[in-house]
Amino acid sequence: MAYFKGMSLAYARSLCRIRATPVKPAALILSAASSGNAAKDVLAHYSSILANAGLRISEAGQAPLHATYTIGLGLGMRESSGKYCEGYDVAAGTDRTSSEAEAGLFQASYNSMSASTELKKLYDEYKSDESRCMLTTFKEGVTCTARSILGTGAGADYQAFVKRCPAFGVEYTMTLIRLLRAHFGPLNRQTAQVVGSCDAMLAQVQNVVERNPEAACAELF
Repeated sequence: MAYFKGMSLAYARSLCRIRATPVKPAALILSAASSGNAAKDVLAHYSSILANAGLRISEAGQAPLHATYTIGLGLGMRESSGKYCEGYDVAAGTDRTSSEAEAGLFQASYNSMSASTELKKLYDEYKSDESRCMLTTFKEGVTCTARSILGTGAGADYQAFVKRCPAFGVEYTMTLIRLLRAHFGPLNRQTAQVVGSCDAMLAQVQNVVERNPEAACAELF
């Protein structure tokens, strides 16, 4: 499935980011140990579930990154069934600003960017080079339902961009859920599942990157 292939590549990119020198602040957020603040940090909120799955979150590095992406895989399936092109939630109505409208794999909205200045930097980075968006990977075999953008302005621009740049949507959301997990209902309710096969898939990706990091990261970073 395109979603899992795309998520694997996005995870590999994040692995490369935390190996870089110097490490960018957004990557430090992703690889930080659990903050212990369950109201904000998804790793703290999911701590008992992650412990039962054998996923470690107490020390900074690859392990918290792995745990975050494992949760993220479940979140994407809950929010969009893995479809990069999902638009705003019709059931929520149109009586909202463009900044409040959801879009993309994880249904994050533009107003979530206020959680950290690093999220805006990540947005600007991807906008400056859309060749890194992995759109071809995420769209393979996926059928999209046409749905208009809600509103105008910066929020509308974000909605359009996150749908055509799914790799941005992944990295943005994985960073966001370490800072503002309450933005996502499935995380709040813990209905985004931590699945063993997803954990195993990410472990395989990590092994590929670690066997030849220079070659892997040259392609992805």
